[in-house]
Amino acid sequence: MPLSQKILTRLIDIVSWPLWLITWLKRHRTIRTILIAAIVASWSIIHFFGSEAFLAGLMLVGRLAFVVMFIVIQFVAMFAFLGSSKSIETVPGDKGQKSFEKDYFGNDNEVELVLHWTKLLTVERSKLEDMGAKAISGILMTGPPGVGKTLLARCLAHASNAAFFSLSATDLVSMFMGMGAVKVMRLGSKARAKAKEYGSSIVFIDDIVAIGASRGGVVGEWRFGGAIEATINKVMMGGMAGGGAGMGVLSRLLTVMDGVTEVSKRDEIQNKMRTWFGLPTIEQGVVLFVGATNRPDVLDSALVRPGRFDRRIAIGLPDRHTRLALFDGYLNKVKHALMNIEELVADTEGVSHAFIASAIEKDAARLAIFDSRKEITQRDIERAIEENTVGMANPIKDMDPAQRRQVAIHEAGHALLMKLVRPGKRIAGASIIRRSGGILGYVRDVEKDEIFARPLSAYTADIMVSLAGHEAVRLVLGEEWTGATSDFRNVQSRLWSLAVHGYFADGMIPFDVNNPFEHKEIKESADRFAHKCRLQTQELLKENMVTLNLLTDALLEKSELTSSELEILLAGIEYPKGVEIL
Repeated sequence: MPLSQKILTRLIDIVSWPLWLITWLKRHRTIRTILIAAIVASWSIIHFFGSEAFLAGLMLVGRLAFVVMFIVIQFVAMFAFLGSSKSIETVPGDKGQKSFEKDYFGNDNEVELVLHWTKLLTVERSKLEDMGAKAISGILMTGPPGVGKTLLARCLAHASNAAFFSLSATDLVSMFMGMGAVKVMRLGSKARAKAKEYGSSIVFIDDIVAIGASRGGVVGEWRFGGAIEATINKVMMGGMAGGGAGMGVLSRLLTVMDGVTEVSKRDEIQNKMRTWFGLPTIEQGVVLFVGATNRPDVLDSALVRPGRFDRRIAIGLPDRHTRLALFDGYLNKVKHALMNIEELVADTEGVSHAFIASAIEKDAARLAIFDSRKEITQRDIERAIEENTVGMANPIKDMDPAQRRQVAIHEAGHALLMKLVRPGKRIAGASIIRRSGGILGYVRDVEKDEIFARPLSAYTADIMVSLAGHEAVRLVLGEEWTGATSDFRNVQSRLWSLAVHGYFADGMIPFDVNNPFEHKEIKESADRFAHKCRLQTQELLKENMVTLNLLTDALLEKSELTSSELEILLAGIEYPKGVEIL
């Protein structure tokens, strides 16, 4: 911009202040009346009592005004301190910004969808305005914890060249009435200022349910077995914490979201003056609110209506393609040996983005460093996955040999039946080392393929696998031991699933899916079925006793077996042909 235009722009900015003040006084009748009354009173005092009386009165008023201003300044300082919120703020060009190219891996469809919308903030904004259309106001990202919602928002700010504000919704809550609303107002004011400066700004509010929960009592619904039930939440709102930190914050957030597109009166005055002199008008910029939650069903309907958080993106746990991209991306950030990424992808079905990132960048790196190595191996990542899945290893020193053998037999039984009746699963590992979660041993399995629907026979196979540990111990040691409580819970869960799908009693579907075994016929049929599963499990264990003993001895020798070691031990055995799983 030429120097003359800069000077003219500065003069317009200065002149706009008194013009704005005059306009403001016109719109505030009470203050205008007080000022007129003060002027009339001052003239009357000077006219009837002289200028000395006026100066004396003015000094008295000045002292009173000083005391009042001192008190006001204290309150303003206190409100400024209490109204501040901890947030991450970045602007285009800052170091450390996250980008889709270097930091975000997978979820290609979700990323493409988000970029379509955000391009309307910058690149395609002029086309949108030419059409007379408007940009979206907000995006709500939903999904379980750890799937990369926050990282997606940060990369979004970089891709759209926008200023970025990131904070947790709990940072907007205060124990003092009204302070939460003040925080929201300050956040909105900063976002609008940055939008004017950089063209757009993004406000990311994590865990938005902390301030956006339903105000009507009904916080959502849950679906199970085709039934839909509303869950009623009777919120006890009281005192400063309830009224000030709950509804007040949400109401103010709704007002701020509705008001970010409004042009201030002073900007209107400046734009008129700029138009007279042929200068470009002030662009307000666009403010995009992005919220994240794993409980979208409890959000207030006013928050998610069109015009506010009017676009929703569901980010789920990574599928096989995304996990492959995650391993490839994060491994490129660290020094590592040759990896079989396909095996790692197969071993992490059902985990989150954060799980994979932490396993590679933190846990595997720790294991490599304390093993005096300068690069990460595949075994480091496998151990990191085990630690994050089943807990840190916490071996029992001098464990009684008989008890250790019982644990080995138990886990060997699980692994053997899994190989026989669940060929669609991959046994990722087995261990008889106690973990921090309290388990004495485990067999970890993962699906070979992505599962979206299952045949009911898979539940039957799961029941047999769960029973196998207990039955193997009884078969080998000749008596029953403790340690199968969680297995029996799994059996009950699978029987319940079969019952609600009409598997028992000639396809009878129970009216009450919460307690299907209240019906006598279904309960008796399920009991008979469970007994048949138990007998069939015993037969399979007896027929493969040699393999069961091999697995037991290997676990006693090594304490842990990898997937490749288990494949060798279990090679050659299969479910008897011609015999159907119940």
